[in-house]
Amino acid sequence: MHRDWFIDGANVFVEIYTDRIEVVSPGSLPQGLQLTDLGSRSIRRNALIADLLHHIDFIEKAGTGIRRIRNEVRAQGSPEPKFEANGFFTVTFRPNPEVRASGDVRSMHDATTEDTMEVTTEATMEVTKAARLLQAITSEMGAMTRQELQSLLGLKNDEYFRKAYLLPALRAGLIEMTIPDKPRSQNQRYRPTPEGRDSTDGRSVYDATMEVTTEATMEVTKAARLLQAITSEMGAMTRQELQSLLGLKNDEYFRKAYLLPALRAGLIEMTIPDKPRSQNQRYRPTPEGRDVLRRTSESQ
Repeated sequence: MHRDWFIDGANVFVEIYTDRIEVVSPGSLPQGLQLTDLGSRSIRRNALIADLLHHIDFIEKAGTGIRRIRNEVRAQGSPEPKFEANGFFTVTFRPNPEVRASGDVRSMHDATTEDTMEVTTEATMEVTKAARLLQAITSEMGAMTRQELQSLLGLKNDEYFRKAYLLPALRAGLIEMTIPDKPRSQNQRYRPTPEGRDSTDGRSVYDATMEVTTEATMEVTKAARLLQAITSEMGAMTRQELQSLLGLKNDEYFRKAYLLPALRAGLIEMTIPDKPRSQNQRYRPTPEGRDVLRRTSESQ
């Protein structure tokens, strides 16, 4: 009811992270309404839809939604919700600090897995924004300039648009440059790749692009298991010792699915980093890995 239906190809997103929930709706605030007005003034964006929902007693049409949200958040002892309007209207909810703290009493496996899963948070946010950019670019005909895309998304900060939207969409392989050998050309345009076009076939763009993070999510889960294994023994361990401890027989699978992800996640490190293939190579937890274990032991 509140979204801007004139923005084609955009959807309402509910994004759930380890420390917050974000609800993102296409369109900024209706004309004449400011963020400071929320809770005290109300302007119906879609009057016909609002009237219909009011007629069937689905809404009260009194403009009390923001006030009720704030009251409910306060009743739960949670921080005030954060409202943002920059092309998309975003509401961010964070949990009650005491409730979140009490939830930190976890088992070694759960704690390590959750902590390492945070490695994928940034990647998840990236593909979410890449999805929005793909939606924007596919809502128009033909290739578009950077300025046209940025304007379509309602974003004003050039650097933020480049880092948060454009580069993630390029990295995810959802869009491509029309002049790839001249990235800074003044004639540069951006268009969906075949993969980007395929992702809209029968599925939401968000669901399709979220698949980009599936492999990373699996990686950090296995990295957590490797960290648990390496810290269950004293001192640094060889690759063979770690592989045996995990009960894995396939060398290549262990290297790609466990060892490399743990190294990339910064949970373990080589004892001889300048000679990766040394026969004396061992692996040990990094300070970050030890910090994960310290927090886990304190919570138990």
